Amino acid sequence: MRGNNSVSVISFGKRFRDHEAPVKKRALFILKELGQKNVAVDIYLAGDALMHRLNRIFRGKNKVANILSFEEPPIPHPESKKKVLGEIYLNPGFVKDWIPARFHARPTVFTLDRFLAHGILHLLGFGHKTKNARIRMEKLEKRIMNSSS
Repeated sequence: MRGNNSVSVISFGKRFRDHEAPVKKRALFILKELGQKNVAVDIYLAGDALMHRLNRIFRGKNKVANILSFEEPPIPHPESKKKVLGEIYLNPGFVKDWIPARFHARPTVFTLDRFLAHGILHLLGFGHKTKNARIRMEKLEKRIMNSSS
């Protein structure tokens, strides 16, 4: 039981279904590594077209996104009483490595852990608009990527 957290993973397309289990496992691990307890996250696996549309609508960027995070207001889920952190939309086409990887790889290699850590940190209120905020967020991402499950 990983801190009584819950993660649901839903695929928009049959081609992503094989990724559901590893995404859920790694997201639960990352939540545990970040000390989160009794939280819920919904993760959607989506292709280029949907990611492009969401990026244009919500961020005003006319390009395909690799990951998008949408925070929820801090209210408990009505049934489970877990704090719902929000939703993550992940584009599997950008993930180069579906197995956990240590951070010895070049920082530009996008692994599943890196994407999920980035998205979950956004749901927890971390950002990268300033240099200090970016450095803090990158340190946390590296810490997670260096952790073993």
